[in-house]
Amino acid sequence: MDSDSDELLNVIQITQELGFCPNRVWAVAGENLQRLVPDSILTMGTGDKLDKCGNPNKHDECTPSFCEYSQRDFTSVRQRHECKEAQCMQLRGRFSRVTLERAALVGKSTVWNLAGDSMIEYPHPYMAISHVWSDGTGTGAWKDGDVNECLYTFFQDIAKQFQCVGIWWDTLCIPREKVARIKAIRQIQRSYEDARITLVHDCFLRNWEWSPTTACFAILMSPWFSRGWTALELAKSRKVKVIFKGSFGPVIKDLDEDILAVEGEPDGPRKEASRIIWSLRRDFTTLNDLLTVLRSRFTSWPKDIATISALLVGVIPHELQQNTYKSILKKIGRLSHGHLFHNAVTMSKGFSWCPTTLFDMPLDFSEASLRILGDGDVYGIWRVVPVIAGFEFKKMCRWDSTHPLIRRQLQNNLRCPEKCQFLAECGTTQVRRALLVKKLQEKSRYQYIGAIHFHQDLIVESGKERIVTITSDQYQGRAAPDHWGNVLTRGDRGDGPHLNIKRRRESQSDTASKAEMLRRATWRGDYRMFKDVVERASLGVPDQLGRLPLHLAAERGHRQMVQDIVSHKVDLNARCNNGQTALHRAAWGGSPAVLKLLQNRSDEFMKDNNGNTALHLAAQMGFASIAKLLINERTIDMGGCNNLTPLHFAAMGGYEEVAQLLKYANLEARDNKIGWTPLHCAADNGNQKLVKLLIERGAEVNAKDDQVGWTPLHFAAMNGHKAVVDILLKKGAKNFAKDKYGWTPGQFAEINRHTVVMTLLPGNDVNAIFSNKDHWTPLHCRAINNQPGLVKLLVGNGADLYLNKKVKTWTPLQFAAESGLGTTIRRLLEKSGDVQSVDFQTLLHHAAERGYEELTRSLLEAGAPKEAEALDSWTPLHRAAQHGHKAVTQLLVDAGANKEVQTTDGRTPLHYAAKHGHEEIVWLLLEAGANKEAKAWSLNGYTPLHDSATSGHELVTRLLLKAGADKEAQAQNDQTPLHYAVASGHDAIVRLLARASANIEARTTDGQTPLHYAAKHGHERIVWLLLESGANKEARAWRLNSFTPLHNAVTSGHEIIVRLLLKAGADKEAKIQGGYKDGYTPLHQAAATGHGVITRLLLEAAANKEAKARDGQTPLHCAVARGHEFITWLLLDSGANKEEKDRSDWTPLYRASIGGHEAVARLLLNAGADKEAKVRDDHTPLHGAVIGGHEVIVRLLLETGVDKGAKARGGQSPLHFAAEHGHKAIVRLLKPTVMDGTSLEQS
Repeated sequence: MDSDSDELLNVIQITQELGFCPNRVWAVAGENLQRLVPDSILTMGTGDKLDKCGNPNKHDECTPSFCEYSQRDFTSVRQRHECKEAQCMQLRGRFSRVTLERAALVGKSTVWNLAGDSMIEYPHPYMAISHVWSDGTGTGAWKDGDVNECLYTFFQDIAKQFQCVGIWWDTLCIPREKVARIKAIRQIQRSYEDARITLVHDCFLRNWEWSPTTACFAILMSPWFSRGWTALELAKSRKVKVIFKGSFGPVIKDLDEDILAVEGEPDGPRKEASRIIWSLRRDFTTLNDLLTVLRSRFTSWPKDIATISALLVGVIPHELQQNTYKSILKKIGRLSHGHLFHNAVTMSKGFSWCPTTLFDMPLDFSEASLRILGDGDVYGIWRVVPVIAGFEFKKMCRWDSTHPLIRRQLQNNLRCPEKCQFLAECGTTQVRRALLVKKLQEKSRYQYIGAIHFHQDLIVESGKERIVTITSDQYQGRAAPDHWGNVLTRGDRGDGPHLNIKRRRESQSDTASKAEMLRRATWRGDYRMFKDVVERASLGVPDQLGRLPLHLAAERGHRQMVQDIVSHKVDLNARCNNGQTALHRAAWGGSPAVLKLLQNRSDEFMKDNNGNTALHLAAQMGFASIAKLLINERTIDMGGCNNLTPLHFAAMGGYEEVAQLLKYANLEARDNKIGWTPLHCAADNGNQKLVKLLIERGAEVNAKDDQVGWTPLHFAAMNGHKAVVDILLKKGAKNFAKDKYGWTPGQFAEINRHTVVMTLLPGNDVNAIFSNKDHWTPLHCRAINNQPGLVKLLVGNGADLYLNKKVKTWTPLQFAAESGLGTTIRRLLEKSGDVQSVDFQTLLHHAAERGYEELTRSLLEAGAPKEAEALDSWTPLHRAAQHGHKAVTQLLVDAGANKEVQTTDGRTPLHYAAKHGHEEIVWLLLEAGANKEAKAWSLNGYTPLHDSATSGHELVTRLLLKAGADKEAQAQNDQTPLHYAVASGHDAIVRLLARASANIEARTTDGQTPLHYAAKHGHERIVWLLLESGANKEARAWRLNSFTPLHNAVTSGHEIIVRLLLKAGADKEAKIQGGYKDGYTPLHQAAATGHGVITRLLLEAAANKEAKARDGQTPLHCAVARGHEFITWLLLDSGANKEEKDRSDWTPLYRASIGGHEAVARLLLNAGADKEAKVRDDHTPLHGAVIGGHEVIVRLLLETGVDKGAKARGGQSPLHFAAEHGHKAIVRLLKPTVMDGTSLEQS
């Protein structure tokens, strides 16, 4: 048996022993597996078999060449829970799909703020999540935008830990609507580039015990690492945090600072594994980069791999996969000879040498000496070998692995050897393989046919090495480049839509843009761009958060960038908006190399706005290497946020290594809010090693805080940390210690159901606690919520909520309900008979609104009135229906809640479910017999179908129509659901209603049809739908002066709709009937409202430009009267009569003159309008300009030589009118001289 077989068998055996997927192992490690496996690897059973998230990875059927598990569709895997009971509610009403789609469609950020009610943009810090859907972190079967509360809270808390104000998680941030989804995916790399941190979530890794020696290997073996999208996410992320299993819960480790091998580390498994991960974190510039990294990776959809490839190399993915690959090849620009020796079907329309799937190309690590030209031709040096006549191709060539179509093409062409050539790789006389190409008339230009492999090497003595062009173009007429200099350089090559176009444009912009470019390059770790811009951009221009390039480089850990910036002698103590310096950001980021650069030249005692020094941040983040550099006599006990010391922060996070370094820190230091010591914090965290360390150094085990009197034992008991309880008791902790309100550690353990802890602590009667609210504070409510990390409330202002003084009406249950403390609520309700002043009505509304299923059930069982009305007559069923809480709605319906009760505006629960698009609630209520024709009286008969049509909820509308809802029901102004759907622009709803035979000619009280609405609101797709359905395009709105849909479209300026209506034959001469616009045609309307493009459209459609309204005005009068210069020019250019008079006997020039429209008047004069034309009372345009007081028009007319002495019917000259109206400037223009012996004053 040969060595290769031995190696393969060995790999399979190791794979089976470790429980890993053999395909994943082989894809990552291959024959190098033994060099990757750490000596300290965990015992058998480690790996996928440890996955306990509810979706086990089973690889029993996998082989080194195939992973059975990866073929599953994970998009429907049920979403995981982080709460123990797995009964938390889904978050609904957040993460608006409309907001998300709008942002995606216009190319904006799709990052949600942590509250989930709005989007945030860079540079606001946010956390991106990189995960695998098989873990249950995708949408699963939930409605788009819904997510388990506990899972979101888990991610939200981590985001807060890293001071992020937003979250990017594809489950919530990629829309499902096709167009918006495509646009969002094309920008996905930006979401990772701009993130403050990228969090890696993989249940495989969460179940892998953290160890710095095995962590790299674990990452390589994880399902996360095998996915295609991981390559993109890892390549584009600068700060990557990975969740592992810790001794006391999940631990989060930094990829660069904690996991990967460090500089100077000796060779070994960790370094071998690190090299593989490092290869994914550099720029992808060669074809081999793509083939090596992506070929073995899995994606849910085949097309995804093309999208990932495009984003990795920096081109915009195309809708067509082949076009995407073509753009990638143009951007890369180079090939090795061996890449062309594949046996796959090739692309059509150019690139005929490339497989339809790029990853069918073989790897070739020889020099990439072939150039790819912009049109897809390949240009380079080959050995050109003639095909000898009589070449016995059937015997000499191997055809077993060649695609049948390619084989047929090769054999057909070999039958005419005089027309063919072999292209062999250079530098050898023995040819094992060659490309078969077809000669073209142009010298050194060949058409690609395919690759041929020979049974035996050909001994080739003839054949010259020369530059040739391989093309798919069979036609001649293009000159081939005659030297390498003609080939386009990388970055300017081809005509593909490159993502770096923006870079070239921005490099020529102003100082602010250069500063933005510098900040972007720094944040994204693009040293090439950074180096290009740093000398030309200002280093003192901050971003919106006040961060300078130095702050960004320090946080990201870019040592070279920091060094370059420091060399420009910038202020190292400059602060950003949160008061932090570069030293703070370096400590937060965890880079010792950067910190060393800054430390000696920065003030390490400076505090940020929260009062923290750089050492506080290092301790908070758990970076021992950073803390070691910053610890000194002065910093070790400095009070930070709420007077917390570095030791407090280390104890909160359970960072034993940091605490070890703080050996001379004050063990009895207290925060200034509650008075907790580091031992309180360690007991809350549950790290028994840290608790032991502090006690051994002399920490007081019975220390009580100032607010409630808790000891460390209270914390250990309430959190169920048995080992810590045991340690404290052995060190003298008082097991009967009561806090200021009478609570003992044992009572906390009993209430929180920590049975193993209860065995260590003597029993106490908890009924006494529940019987009197005086035993309770907000902190006690929080303590029994089974929610770890109580002491972390001290970081910031989180504790303030729990320190407010109680008012007389305060009850624990009300506070728990208002604060969302679900477990506390359940604990209290179990003892509700003894709880005073419980407002059941308020609580039931609160439970229904928040979706607390268990609380709702408990309240109903306790007798809470299910019809309790709150403000505006809302009942709990209204609340549940509005917010989409199916389980709560079902509970209330089953309990007999009134389904027809109406709020003050007349809406029923079905109205609210329909309005907010909760199809499951609509279906539930309909099944329960809810009235689908219920009318909301304050909205003149609004039905649930009106609500769903207005809000655009397609599924709800389908349900209601299927249930027989009246599609002709009339609400305010007799509007039907179709009117509302049209007005709101919901074309899918319009299509549904039209197919359901809704009346498309239904009239409102003013006579408008749905087509009127669509034309008025500019919904072109709906106009097209209605016209296709036969809508009357000449319908007149009888109470709106008989406006037609064309009048509406013209008035509102909707060009596309005007085109549609004209193309459909709408009457372009239809006249308005009544009102001051009586007789206006659409052209009158366009001219009057100033819509130039529409005016042009109507003129091109031969609309009558001389049509007269009732007041005698033509479209030219309308345009002139309102000063619309462009429209005036259009009408004059089309031959409109410039001397036409209206019923007031006014010409267009007179209207322009008296109205003061200089530009329009000038146009008319240039067009030859009669400047002396007399209108009513023999007034000339000059009279009109004088009467209107328009000096500029007077000047204009005088410049044309107008008769300034022209007399009106009463004998008045323009001068008389100027004097009469007091226009002094015009009087001076008209030269006030004596006339007929009378002075101006006498006149």
